[in-house]
Amino acid sequence: MNKQDLLIYSSITDLLVAIQDNRLRFDALRQPVQWEIAFHIEQAELTNNSIDISGISALTNHSRNTIKKQVSALTEAGYVTTVTDPNDNRRKILRSTEKLRSELEKFAKSLSPTITRASYEIQNRIWADPAEDSN
Repeated sequence: MNKQDLLIYSSITDLLVAIQDNRLRFDALRQPVQWEIAFHIEQAELTNNSIDISGISALTNHSRNTIKKQVSALTEAGYVTTVTDPNDNRRKILRSTEKLRSELEKFAKSLSPTITRASYEIQNRIWADPAEDSN
């Protein structure tokens, strides 16, 4: 890896650390798997798709039992609801609630300065004068 690549890698690593730190500040979703579930449910809804426990299990590589337990906890806390699939009465589609969307929005806003800074640093390093890298 050259110096520029290492600097970009460093900026990305800083961003990932900031995401983890910010995520830990939110009491709403206490387990890392709950964050994964929340993001997959929200992604499905934003793309006009549906997702169930099996779908999240496949995407996250967590067992169906683990996902089921965490979805139950999120449902009890008011972050997730389930609806019966109109095409298959056995399938329960997971939906986010306004409470979950609000938490995800607060989380995204908390990261905005970190993302902006990392983006700026990466752009500066990509467009830096190549002669500087030879020093």
